[in-house]
Amino acid sequence: LEETSPDTVIFDVRGLGSLFGSQEQLTAAIQRRLGIPANLALAANPDAAEHAARGFPRVTILAPGREAAVLAPLPLYLLGGSSEFARNLNLWGIRTFGEFAALPPLGVTARLGDEGAHLQRLATGLGQRQLRLRVDPIAFHEARELEDSIDLLEPLLFLLSQMLQD
Repeated sequence: LEETSPDTVIFDVRGLGSLFGSQEQLTAAIQRRLGIPANLALAANPDAAEHAARGFPRVTILAPGREAAVLAPLPLYLLGGSSEFARNLNLWGIRTFGEFAALPPLGVTARLGDEGAHLQRLATGLGQRQLRLRVDPIAFHEARELEDSIDLLEPLLFLLSQMLQD
């Protein structure tokens, strides 16, 4: 589970097919669990899923190998990038993921550098990012209601020992 922004949560669903069935059944189960309308996307990599969820309403399923075709109509602002990157592509008349992905990769790298090459890979749905798991700190809580107060150390230690065993 990774939170990329306050309104985006990305998680790995590999292996959940055996519990929920098809991808459509899995997305329906996620929608029910959320309890509110949300844009969902399933893809082979988290970047493609994030762009699809931000760009398309409801549910989008990106079949492996079809990411570029599905993402093609999305507007370029969803890629992010620097203001210089956005200005250059605007000057070139490039407005969508598909138009950007169609440019020659060597030319993109020569004119836009590493940022351009990276963003072009994202526009084609070929992101390589691995999810960074969000780990909640481990917290233990135990409470006991006592009938009488404990005045001596020995009964307190006995009670604490029981609680720790539990």
